[in-house]
Amino acid sequence: MAATHTVTIRIFVLIIKVFMKKSIMKGMSVLIAGMAFASCSHDAVYDENHAEKEQAFKAEQVKAEYKANFEKRYGKIDPNQSWDFTNYSDANHASTRASAQSVSSSREWLFNNFKYLVKNDRDQVKSIDFTTGLKPWNPNFSAKLYPAYCHAIEGVKYTYYHIGIVENGESPYDVLPTVNTKSGFWYDAQKDNSNMNVNSGRAINSKALQTGSNSYWVAYYTYPTTGQQEYKDGNKNVMDNISSFKIEYYKEIVVNGDKYWCFDCNDDGDYSDLICLVDDADPAPIRKRYMIEDLGATDDFDFNDIVVDVIQESNGSQKAQIRAMGGTLNFTLTIGSTSWTKKGSKISVGGALVDTDYTKMYNTEAPSYDLVLAEFTVSGWDFVANNISVSVESNGNQSVLQVIPFPKEGDAPMIVAFDPITTHWNLERDPFDSGFYKPLGE
Repeated sequence: MAATHTVTIRIFVLIIKVFMKKSIMKGMSVLIAGMAFASCSHDAVYDENHAEKEQAFKAEQVKAEYKANFEKRYGKIDPNQSWDFTNYSDANHASTRASAQSVSSSREWLFNNFKYLVKNDRDQVKSIDFTTGLKPWNPNFSAKLYPAYCHAIEGVKYTYYHIGIVENGESPYDVLPTVNTKSGFWYDAQKDNSNMNVNSGRAINSKALQTGSNSYWVAYYTYPTTGQQEYKDGNKNVMDNISSFKIEYYKEIVVNGDKYWCFDCNDDGDYSDLICLVDDADPAPIRKRYMIEDLGATDDFDFNDIVVDVIQESNGSQKAQIRAMGGTLNFTLTIGSTSWTKKGSKISVGGALVDTDYTKMYNTEAPSYDLVLAEFTVSGWDFVANNISVSVESNGNQSVLQVIPFPKEGDAPMIVAFDPITTHWNLERDPFDSGFYKPLGE
């Protein structure tokens, strides 16, 4: 009986060991399978990320090689170098003219009807948000401007607001009458004659003004010219830093059918400082020619891979004109909120509309400088911010090779902006000459 019991126990133990072994093996099999699955899944994710990283790395390599080649040819780039050489920029080579030749400002009178208009619009004007909805400033226009409202700086007892022009580094030439304000109050031309120069404005014509790094419009403030030393020190500080008051944006509002231009005179982002009624406004068209490189080689500086003119008419409508395409890769050009793709678009060639072949060059080998290959409506173009970019595809597929934005100051440029009236694009593989900008140290 004891022997039988012993045998039974041994068989039971053996069964348990076999069961445990099978369970362990099954568990190990599940674990190994899980590890294999995890490994495969990890490999799939890794491959995808690796491809993206490799693409980004190659794009950075292209940019670095492009910059090295650019500086080898043209010289080291100043970190403050702008690549917008038009009249609507802070470019180094913009030309200037004397204010007596390029700007006129003559007195205009209004009478009691102006007081009534100001009184009627006042409450609506004061309720507007003056920090949003800004427009780029067009320095070339003719208009009658009448100071109508102003909002003084909080906590400052006496302040004077000015709209003027700096030319050739000289002190500002004021084109509007100076406006006196005090201690954070709202003023208007209806209730406070002394502060708003009531019934008096200026007829201004600046269509011939050439603006640039040394010549520009300003909206600025000053303190009284006599009295406390802090006023004298404050005025000196404003004049020493007058370029920081450059007008790049303004706000336009319409109340009861009356149009007003609104300015920020103390550079705090609030455009209620000085508000002028506007009459007979006739802005000159804004035109820029964007010349784009590089849709291929990193040592080609003809800047004709894409040549596009962007135009804002005096009524605010915008359009773009493709003038030349020297690249052989497909691209999508984005201007403001509008995009245009070379492949699949129609262009004008020999007087007929044809489908583009993205592998072909157009109007660069024997260019016709009056030819418009394609024209389309644009919206949202900011000619101060230069919100233009190009997405370039790899040859033969739709993957993005690189995205080219308008360059920041100091970057090696793949896009430059010029006045289309004075600048033609170069022939194929004919680089910009070495004098097109001033390198660092010269």
